[in-house]
Amino acid sequence: MNGFDFKRVGYKPIHEIVEDFKKTARYPSRFGGGLIIPRSPDKKPPSEIEDHEQRYVEQLIEAYQDDKDNTVTLVTLTSHPEYQKHFNRSRVRYFCAETLRHDVRDNLPDGVTFDQVQEQVLDAVADICDDKKHDSGLARANAVTDHAGSYTVQDHPLKGYVNSQILKGVCHQLANVDKLKWAQE
Repeated sequence: MNGFDFKRVGYKPIHEIVEDFKKTARYPSRFGGGLIIPRSPDKKPPSEIEDHEQRYVEQLIEAYQDDKDNTVTLVTLTSHPEYQKHFNRSRVRYFCAETLRHDVRDNLPDGVTFDQVQEQVLDAVADICDDKKHDSGLARANAVTDHAGSYTVQDHPLKGYVNSQILKGVCHQLANVDKLKWAQE
């Protein structure tokens, strides 16, 4: 330690240390309380479909085709206003869920993940999705997302961050990896 300038060492009051620590993912596990995760504004869907959303978009188009035997494609979607509105809402919801997923990725305590929220939602809606009573893929998608929107996340630190729009978006995330399928074969 010869030559170290101890004048550079200072004092920081404990309340400032705790305030700084509150901004970390480790705070709740040490001191209790809820998560303090800075939330970004929800990302808006870009005009072009991005690579990471290809599958749930395909599933929505299949659901529209399954509804009343329409020949809807991504290109002809604008000529079907009822489907266009549904499609736009679905993309907004997907991006809301994606924004939260990205915000919490590095801010959760060890052992806690956004995937756990997705698994809870999947468990809550799986029977509705599998039910054969739906007249079309669109009816199935609507029934599933409606149910998800009224679901309450249980025993998870993110429950205060998850709203109806995000829960519906989680369904589209699950459809994006084929854990939910709108148009049944």
